[in-house]
Amino acid sequence: MERTPPHSEEAEQALVAGVFLDPTSFDKVQGIKFEDFYNQSLGLIWRALGDVIDGGTPLTAYLVIDRLKQRKELKAAGGAAKVIEIAESGVSAAGVEHHARMVRGKAKLRAMHNVCAEAAEAILQGLGLEELLSTLDGAITRAQDATVAARAIEVRDLVPAVIERIEQESSGKAQTGVMTGFSHLDYMTGGLQPGAMVLIAARPSMGKTSLGLNILRNACVHGKVPSLLLSLEMPAEWITRSLLATEAKIPSNKFRQSLTDGEARSLALAAGSISQAPLRIEDDGVYTISGIRAKARRAVREMGVRLIMIDYLQMVGGSRSDSRNGQVTEYSGALKQLAKELRLPVIVLSQLNRQNESRADRRPRLSDLRDSGAIEQDADVAVLIHRDNYYDDEQRSEAGPGELIVAKNRTGPTGSVKVWWEPTLTLYTGI
Repeated sequence: MERTPPHSEEAEQALVAGVFLDPTSFDKVQGIKFEDFYNQSLGLIWRALGDVIDGGTPLTAYLVIDRLKQRKELKAAGGAAKVIEIAESGVSAAGVEHHARMVRGKAKLRAMHNVCAEAAEAILQGLGLEELLSTLDGAITRAQDATVAARAIEVRDLVPAVIERIEQESSGKAQTGVMTGFSHLDYMTGGLQPGAMVLIAARPSMGKTSLGLNILRNACVHGKVPSLLLSLEMPAEWITRSLLATEAKIPSNKFRQSLTDGEARSLALAAGSISQAPLRIEDDGVYTISGIRAKARRAVREMGVRLIMIDYLQMVGGSRSDSRNGQVTEYSGALKQLAKELRLPVIVLSQLNRQNESRADRRPRLSDLRDSGAIEQDADVAVLIHRDNYYDDEQRSEAGPGELIVAKNRTGPTGSVKVWWEPTLTLYTGI
C-alpha cells in the first residue's frame, strides 16, 4: 500500500490565509518557497501572493488571481473561487510563523524521504560504497539547502554584541579561539577561530604532521578541547606513540629499548594524561570529502568536537575533476565550507612544491602551495614551516631553530614565530 508523504494541508492553507489577512507577516516567513508546499495549488497561490507583495502593491485576492492568469497557472491553482475562498477564510495571522515552521518541517521530511529512495535505488543498481556515500552526502546537502531559510541579520542588532565581545577580549576576559600552545602564534591569531580553515604547509619531512600533533596535544590533552584527527597517512597506533613520546619527553626510538625507572614513570604519567584526552583518531582509509564530512559531523554530534585536523590535503580523493588542480581546488573549498558549517577550526596540512629551493633564502611563500592556488584563497590562516638546517644534508636530522611563518591571517597580523625543533621528540616549542 502506497503511503502519503509527510505533509499538513491544514498548516499550508492556514499559512496562505494568514498572510492574506496580514500581508506584513509575509516578511517573517518569506523563506517559505513554492517547493515547500505538498499541495501544489496552495504553492502556486503562495508564489503569486509573494509576487504581488514584492511588487509593492496592496495585497488582494483579485491581484493574486491576475498574477496567476499572467503565469497561466490559475486553473492549476484551483481557479479564482479557490483563491477568494482562502483570502476570505478569516484565519488569524497570529499563527503565521508557527504554520511556516510546520510547512518547512514537513518539507524537510519529504526531502529526506526522497534521499532514502535515491539511496535504495542506487543500491539496487549496484553502486559502489564510496560512490553511494558521495551520492547520499550530496542528496542530503541538497535536501537541507532546499528547506533552509536565508539567515539575514541587521547590523544594528550585531553591534552591541560585537562591542561587548571586543571589550572582553581587550580586557583578557574572553577567549574566542582554541589555543595552540605557541604563545606568539596565539597572540597573532587570538587562537584558532570557529569557522576558520587553518593551513599548515611545509616541504616533505619538514615536520608538518609533528607541528599539527603538537597543536592538537596542547589543545586536547592540556586544554581538554574535544578534537578529531583524520589521518590519511599515519595509522592511529603510530600517532599515539608519537603523542606519548612528546608528552613523556622520551625519544620514540627508546621505546624499543629498556627504559630507566624515571622514563617508565614519565611514560606512565603521559599515558594517563593522553588516555583522558577528548581525542578521536580516524585512520580507516576513507579519503573522500563525503567520508570526511560524515566523520566530522558524527564526531561533533557524539562528542562535541571543537577542533578538527586533516593530515593531509593531497591525500584526499574521490573528486570527479580530471585535473589535479581542479581536484585540490574542490577539496580545499569543501573543507572551508565544512569549517563554516560546523563553526569550528579545521586544521588542514598541505605540502609545498620545490619552488622555494630555487630562491637564495629558501623561505617558503604562499605561492609555493602545491597543486592549487585555491588553497591560498580558502585559508583564513596560513602557517608555513621553515628551517635552514633542513637544506643541509648533514644537519637535516639535527635539532635546531625554525620559524612558523604566518603568511596569511584574515583577522590579524602576519609575521614570524620563532621555534625550536627537537626531532627525537617530534616536538616544536616556542623560543
